[in-house]
Amino acid sequence: MSVLEILAHRGEAGVSEVAADIGVHKSTAFRLLGALEDRELVEQTQERGKDRLGFGSTPRPAALLAYMTPEHRREVLHTSGFTRLTRRTITSPGELNAQFEKAIRDGYACSVEELEDGLNAIAAPIRDHTGEVLAALSVSGPV
Repeated sequence: MSVLEILAHRGEAGVSEVAADIGVHKSTAFRLLGALEDRELVEQTQERGKDRLGFGSTPRPAALLAYMTPEHRREVLHTSGFTRLTRRTITSPGELNAQFEKAIRDGYACSVEELEDGLNAIAAPIRDHTGEVLAALSVSGPV
């Protein structure tokens, strides 16, 4: 969670920056980032050696929206490579933007069989008294 929070606040960071922020050796930070990349929670930027938040295995949860920078959100909306996983997977940038707006307005996001047939999910950020996101909660289960 600390690595994800660092990337959320900075937008992107290198291994050295992550290591310094969480107080571990660079090799440990490298392994942590690698594990997060394997789960698609973190992705490499086009600038070599930098990482940023990724989309992970849950489609567009409110938690990720809360962490996402406006620049990253625009980039996602203009990405042409939306992959359809089920008949309900959102692949239209316009429809995805509408979901972003709804999640921000409502304070939570839902996924109805977008990732896998028969699987629904709901996610929401957990905020402190100032409104800053401290953590997130996501729950998924069968339809």
